Amino acid sequence: MFHPHNYNPENAPKAYLERVFINSRPRQITFAGMVGAYRLHVLDMAEHYEPLKAGNGEPCIANAIINDRNGIHGIFGPIKHYLLIIDKKPKAIFDTEGRYIGPAGDERPRAVHGHARVLGTNATLQIKDD
Repeated sequence: MFHPHNYNPENAPKAYLERVFINSRPRQITFAGMVGAYRLHVLDMAEHYEPLKAGNGEPCIANAIINDRNGIHGIFGPIKHYLLIIDKKPKAIFDTEGRYIGPAGDERPRAVHGHARVLGTNATLQIKDD
């Protein structure tokens, strides 16, 4: 399956959980640049699209979150919460144990871009939130 390097709501799957991190910058910038912002921020739930759209996907969401390293990400560190997005619309917020917190309200997905530039022996690597 092809994954884009950068993440924005337009290139995301029909149903996914966006990891919302506590830290805005990764602890391991080199790995973050190599892995890409998409893989760091998107937890694909497209295979559960129909139950999620029907409102019956909470067990799938809980399992996906529990299997996602218990809310600690190796590159970014602790996850604040997960934002459920279906058909490009934020629907709900879940904690790091898979429990429903509430509706998405004003929370919106943010695009994130990974950028690397190598000149000679020095390298500059950035990940930016839009």
